[in-house]
Amino acid sequence: MLEPGARFIGWEMICLGLPACERPFTRGHMDQRFEIWQDDRPLLIDTLRIGTRDALLAARWGMAGHAVVGALAATIEDSQVIDTLRQKVVSRPEDGLFAVTRVRGLTLCRFLGDNVYTGLKLFGRAWEVLRPVIKGSDVCAPRIWAT
Repeated sequence: MLEPGARFIGWEMICLGLPACERPFTRGHMDQRFEIWQDDRPLLIDTLRIGTRDALLAARWGMAGHAVVGALAATIEDSQVIDTLRQKVVSRPEDGLFAVTRVRGLTLCRFLGDNVYTGLKLFGRAWEVLRPVIKGSDVCAPRIWAT
């Protein structure tokens, strides 16, 4: 829950199975929920439920066989920022899919691919574009990112 006027930028990323070890997600299920509320109203309620038998895993309208999915949300809705994100955070087809859109006062980026590190790299680039706009200061990556 964000206070009125509060700013936010954050992301989450999920990797199903161990794709680097060629061990796919073959057993179990996963439930994920990512919510952002402000002024007692939802800005984003994102739910993902996946089981190993779900069509979502293989279908083109779902994960299309990819193992990594992520979302980045920022409390900014600016067409120029979105255009900048689309120009600076470019993924090659072999890296997976990266998309940017606006949703109820948020800029929302999504990643779908097979490598967590590629997703982190793309979200890091997006963060470098968004952080100065939200914070009003230069980009300074958290020390934890270097470990």
